[in-house]
Amino acid sequence: VGGTPQVTPTPVVVTPTPVVVTPTPPVNTTGGAVSISPASQSVTSGQTAEVSVVVNSGNQNVASYGMDITYSTNVLSNPTVTAGSSGIDPIANTNTNGVITVAGFSATGIGPGSALQLMTITFNTSGSGTANLGLTVETLTDADYNNVGTPSGQGGTITVGGTPQVTPTPVVVTPT
Repeated sequence: VGGTPQVTPTPVVVTPTPVVVTPTPPVNTTGGAVSISPASQSVTSGQTAEVSVVVNSGNQNVASYGMDITYSTNVLSNPTVTAGSSGIDPIANTNTNGVITVAGFSATGIGPGSALQLMTITFNTSGSGTANLGLTVETLTDADYNNVGTPSGQGGTITVGGTPQVTPTPVVVTPT
């Protein structure tokens, strides 16, 4: 008994453990653009002009918004704001001539989508000239109060020209 102990190596089997990577959703880089549609239009004086306010929400839902729409009062007047097809009813203040302040809220949000129609604005027209429509986005958030992309606004123009066409109504006179 006195000798050198013998070491018998034991094989070790290494089984790789799979690593599962759950990707983080990408940050919304395309959403947040709010615009007037159509961006440009022409109408005859005396007709109404109608525009929509649409948003590209990228990959997020839109749950609330607040914005100011400015308009030239030289040819546009008496704006009325109605809900767009998105399903968020806007609350609009049109008491200041030339400015529409509008907000909307939905607990669950709408979208996502590249052209969600938030509202429709109808103006009376008179005279002739080009009216600039400005759009300043104050808030645009999802249901968790995160900004939808990088909120920004793109306005438009309405050109009013000509005189309204009057179609005469024929009068029939019957002699008595």
